[in-house]
Amino acid sequence: VEACPSEALEMLGKMMSISEVLEEVEKDRKFYESSGGGVTISGGEALVQWEFAVAVMKECRKKYLHVALETTGFAPWERVEKVTDECDLVLYDLKHMDSEAHEKYTGVPNEIILQNALNLVEKKTDMIFRVPLLGGINTDKNNLEAVARFAVKAGVREVHLLPYHRFGESKYAKLNRDYTCKAYTPDDDLVEELKGLIGSYGLEVKIGG
Repeated sequence: VEACPSEALEMLGKMMSISEVLEEVEKDRKFYESSGGGVTISGGEALVQWEFAVAVMKECRKKYLHVALETTGFAPWERVEKVTDECDLVLYDLKHMDSEAHEKYTGVPNEIILQNALNLVEKKTDMIFRVPLLGGINTDKNNLEAVARFAVKAGVREVHLLPYHRFGESKYAKLNRDYTCKAYTPDDDLVEELKGLIGSYGLEVKIGG
């Protein structure tokens, strides 16, 4: 459906070829050059469309563009390795350090995720851990201390805290689906407290990122 006169249906998303993606990327080259930024491959989960992600990354690198990957790390190691070999930086999500809790809230345990992170460290991959802060789910001190200990163990020096927001709620409404997430946005005082907690382990901590 290209268009619906009554707007009862709306087309979301667009199928694009690698060359079309690169054409869009090139539009902002001057911005990348002046800011020191680059291209971030995100999702969804980029590892689901890993072959396309690898192809885009290779083309970006041919053009001397910095390439980052945002990922949950939940994929077979062989796939993770192939994708991360083509990028300069990995932004790696750690949603919950307790595997049972991780499975409860995401549907999958975290052992593969943590092992893939350690594998990337062994390959000397430049990596930042990112923690989405979901109030009532993963903002307890025990979980954040576990994140900090894991980062120290892995040798990852930087952690980004991403306070939860409800921006995705409108997307659920468009799909006529209930928004069932029970998390809440943590208040600023708690976020600062958790930032200090992780920082006490000698890690660089940023809010957002």
